[in-house]
Amino acid sequence: EALKSATAEDGGNRLLDAGSGQFPPLRFSDEETERLLAEAYAGIPERGISKGTRRIKRQKNRFFGIRKAASIKKAEKIAHHFDNMEKRSKKVQDILKMKEIAVETKVEDKEYQLRVLQKWS
Repeated sequence: EALKSATAEDGGNRLLDAGSGQFPPLRFSDEETERLLAEAYAGIPERGISKGTRRIKRQKNRFFGIRKAASIKKAEKIAHHFDNMEKRSKKVQDILKMKEIAVETKVEDKEYQLRVLQKWS
């Protein structure tokens, strides 16, 4: 439509003799070029979302996963610490029980040794 009106105004002298291409180039005036560019740019839709939105969402999910993994790791470390302390406490309790029993055993061994020595003497 724009081409028909432009060729009618110029009297059909819009075709250039430049090359043997299938579609010869057209010559437009500066005003016509500006109008066609404005029409073309008006047909381009505006951007709906701002640049980097997908990257921000991706990083949000990534950092959420990183924080979640760190939280789980921290809970595992705390549980491991309590397990170790429980084992250590059990060892100490067992040793203290053995020390209490050892006094009685020591006395019994001493008495046994004295009886054996009395038999031999």
